[in-house]
Amino acid sequence: MIINKLSEIMGRKRLKISDVVDGTGLARNTVTELYHGRAKRIDLETLDKLCSYLDVSVGEIFEHEDQRKESLPADFKWAGTLSHTNMRSTAYTSSGLAWEIFGTPVSLKIV
Repeated sequence: MIINKLSEIMGRKRLKISDVVDGTGLARNTVTELYHGRAKRIDLETLDKLCSYLDVSVGEIFEHEDQRKESLPADFKWAGTLSHTNMRSTAYTSSGLAWEIFGTPVSLKIV
């Protein structure tokens, strides 16, 4: 699955759709569809203009996520306790559990 992070990047940079349209010369509809994650395809020239304007790489706008790693196996059992006020769960995968503590990635492998 391809994850579109254009809206996150624009949010961090505090850019509106109209700012990107004006800065890139792209059609408003093109930027709007990409921003809302409704676009099914993107032209390489469009991608080049977005990367140049936002000063990011293609990999920062789009990320590939392996769909096979989205859920725990049916026989997974949790044996233990995790607690921390600054711990945030980030991903449950078929090979384990991953989270962040104080912004540092930590993972638990299922054996």
